[in-house]
Formats: sequence, C-alpha cells, structure tokens
Amino acid sequence: MSHDSAASTEADAAVTPALSDAELREVVDDFFYGVPGTEISSGESLRPGLDAEHQTNSRMFAPATCGAALGLDIVEELEANNGTVAHGSAPLPDSKRSVTFTVMSAADPAAAKAAFDRDTQSVAGCSTFEARLPDQTMAFDLEVANVEAKTSASRALRMVSTLAGRPFHLTSVLLFEDGFQVQLVITSRTYQDAEVLQALLNQAERAMTRLKST
Repeated sequence: MSHDSAASTEADAAVTPALSDAELREVVDDFFYGVPGTEISSGESLRPGLDAEHQTNSRMFAPATCGAALGLDIVEELEANNGTVAHGSAPLPDSKRSVTFTVMSAADPAAAKAAFDRDTQSVAGCSTFEARLPDQTMAFDLEVANVEAKTSASRALRMVSTLAGRPFHLTSVLLFEDGFQVQLVITSRTYQDAEVLQALLNQAERAMTRLKST
C-alpha cells in the first residue's frame, strides 16, 4: 500500500463513527423493551425537528451558553462532527414522570470530547437562566450534582423549570467515553432525590458498557 493510500485509509477511519445509527437504535430499543408509549428515532429521522429546535434554542436562552444545560447537542454531533445518534422517550409507570435516553457515537472523538467539556464548563456558571419564548419566559434554577462516574467525563444536573407558575424538575446524567455519549433525563413534577440520581447513573453506565462492547 502506498503512503497516500495509507493516509487516505487513516483519514476515512478518522471520520467514521464507531457505531451506525442502526446499532445505536438497537441499544435504545433494548433499553425501552416492553415499555408502553415509547417513541424512538435515530439518524436522519431526527434531523427535521432538531434543526428547527436548534435554531430556536440558539436565540432563546439568556445567557445563550446556558442552553447546554438541556443536554447533548444532537444537531452539532450530526452536522459538525458527522456522528450517529439514537434517541428514545417514554412515560414511566407512575404516570407522573417521563424518561429520555440518548446515545451518540462520534466520528471525531476529540471534537466530541471538546464539545462535551465546553458545555460542562458553560453550565457550571448557569445557576439561574431564562428561556425567552414568544409570549412568556421560562425560568430555570440549576444545580450541578456530584456523581462518581466510571467514565472519562461526566456531568449530572438537577434543574427546576418554571412556566406560568408551574414547576417541572429535570434530573440528568451525561457520560462520555471513547467517543460515545450517553444521556438519561427524568422529567417530573417533584424533586428527584440522590437515590434516583444514582439509579440514573447506574443505568447510564450500563448503557455505556453496552456501547463499548457492541
């Protein structure tokens, strides 16, 4: 093999995600197996709604960088980093909470890690922020939670969003390892304690192990 061919092969390998959309979707399918009301999407099927959401989000948050508190930037991973993504959501059996689960495989792990670290640094300064909607404003109070994750990078957040006087709690765990990202979020009307946060972390770590072994 010539030097140019070897370089080309290395370049191609560098821009190919470790796992395909279909492989990621299988991980999400297994996570929600048997859960009524589950909605799952992956890859390009995510793009139309996310493009509109991304354009809206980039304008609505004050400070703007605090939008990262709402989770992984799927549009950036699909477009800037050429990665693969699968996402699912479902109501929990108690009917008072819902869970969303997102997994991503980066074509460029270094770029994805830089974005993850940038967002982690951004949200550290977002104890309070706002989302300015066309006809009203949603207020957020954010707490960075302490978790002992086994991955190379992680963040855990508790947020309370208030709209028209009604509070909603979002509890999230995000993990990064070897170009893979896992996010689990519970949305509820009540505060989720340390036991729930630990359960989210345990589930996210199991998902990360599954991604790395696929």
